[in-house]
Amino acid sequence: MKRFICVVCALAILWPTLLLASEPEPQSGFFSVEHRWDIYDQSKKSAGTAVLYTLAFPGIGNLYAEQYFVGAAFIALGVFSYIFVGFGLATDQNDLIAIGAVAGGSAYIASGVTAAFAAQDYNDELKRALKLPTERAALQSRGVQITFAF
Repeated sequence: MKRFICVVCALAILWPTLLLASEPEPQSGFFSVEHRWDIYDQSKKSAGTAVLYTLAFPGIGNLYAEQYFVGAAFIALGVFSYIFVGFGLATDQNDLIAIGAVAGGSAYIASGVTAAFAAQDYNDELKRALKLPTERAALQSRGVQITFAF
């Protein structure tokens, strides 16, 4: 009797999961693969755009790629490097100019690299969240396919 109750309880818990797993994925409509690809195309981030934003000021590309903490850190480093260079130029101290230039150059390079990778990571996570195949070519095409072989 105890086994029967345990089996019934287990089936009651697992039954909704089994039902959801057995339902086929819709091929057309609101949550079809094509619709999810449209959502992906509208929401994806461009690595090139992230790098261009970084060229404007370090850290802005990271903010675009939704790396808020890293972007804020690079913005702070960029501000401090400009302050060091400006103060070094005003007081004619070459060591402060060098420190600011090295920090600023490092901020631009590191921010550009991390922003580009962050945009790619954002796109990969978006694909996983939308449950998309890795390539668009994995979709079954509609219509007529014509191939030529020579």
